[in-house]
Order: sequence, then structure tokens, then C-alpha cells
Amino acid sequence: MEDSKTGLVGMKDLFNMSKEIRPRLVEGLLHSVGLSSWNAKAKTCKSTVLRQLAVSVAKGTPFLGRKVEQGRVIYYVMDDNRTNFAKAIVGLGGTLDDPIECRFGAVGM
Repeated sequence: MEDSKTGLVGMKDLFNMSKEIRPRLVEGLLHSVGLSSWNAKAKTCKSTVLRQLAVSVAKGTPFLGRKVEQGRVIYYVMDDNRTNFAKAIVGLGGTLDDPIECRFGAVGM
């Protein structure tokens, strides 16, 4: 039970709670709410996989054999230029009508 003064919930109470059901954007992989950050060493195909994920979400088509809920994509491109990124998206089947929006360069505060 949550402590009314501090808002803290103990582990015993957490284990006794029913599991929270959060909507999924990609079945068994990615929630439809919140922010996702994918990190790995350089040259491990992160950008390649994430571009395909972006197209799959924009179109509502399966991603790695998983069901995908169609939706808007906001993609922060920090390691590529506009021309190369656009060519890659088109090469994956992206079109002018897909709901993909991009920001290029580092994200500042």
C-alpha cells in the first residue's frame, strides 16, 4: 500500500499488485507511450534497425515479425545527414505520405 505521506510503495506491495497493462506500439517490444532510447556500441546497425522500425510504425506493418500499431514517428537523427537519411527511408519503402518527422543534430536543452 502506498504511504500517504511519502508516496512510497514497498516491494511487498509491488509484488502483490496486478500487472499494469500498457499499450504496445510493437508487440512484446515497445510501449506506445513514453520515450525510447536504443544504445549500443558504434557500427552495430542501430540506425539501420531504427529506420526500419520508423517505417514499420508509420505504415503499421510488422517489424521483425511482430504486430505494430500504426502511428506518428518523431525521429532524432544524430549520426546522419538529411540526404542519406531520406534515401534510406525511401529505400525501406517510406513515402511522402508517411507520418515521420525528423530532427537532425544533437538534442539541446
